[in-house]
Amino acid sequence: MSFYADLVYPFATDATFEQYMKEKPEWDYTKELASCRKILFEILHGYKMKLIKLSKADFVHFDTTAELLDMMILGIERYPSLGWKDC
Repeated sequence: MSFYADLVYPFATDATFEQYMKEKPEWDYTKELASCRKILFEILHGYKMKLIKLSKADFVHFDTTAELLDMMILGIERYPSLGWKDC
C-alpha cells in the first residue's frame, strides 16, 4: 500500500471513488488492493485532514516499509533535536 495514493487520497473533498480506484498503486493492482481501497474510501472519505504545525520539527521521510523500519531503529541517533527516546 502507498501512504499517499491509498490512505491520503480518500480524505480529499473532491475525490471520487471511481478516480480513486484508477490511481496508480505502489506495486501491482490486485483484487486484494481493490477490496482494501473500497473499504478505505468508505471509511475515510467523510473525514477531513488537518495540518498541525509543530514547533520543534524536522522533515523525516519514510515512504517505504524499509525506510520506516530504518527510522524506528536509527531515528533516535539521527534526529536528537526531536527529543525521541528509546523505550
